Amino acid sequence: MTTRWSRLEIVDFVEKYKLPISAIHCTKGELKGETLKKIGSQLHFD
Repeated sequence: MTTRWSRLEIVDFVEKYKLPISAIHCTKGELKGETLKKIGSQLHFD
């Protein structure tokens, strides 16, 4: 989950480094708490 990079930059990074990512959620500058709660996130990285 991020507000700093564009979705395309994130997808490129994940693919380049073959990261085991199950989903990417872009908040577009909004607060993350509600989104994390809604998706039932147990772990996230900034």
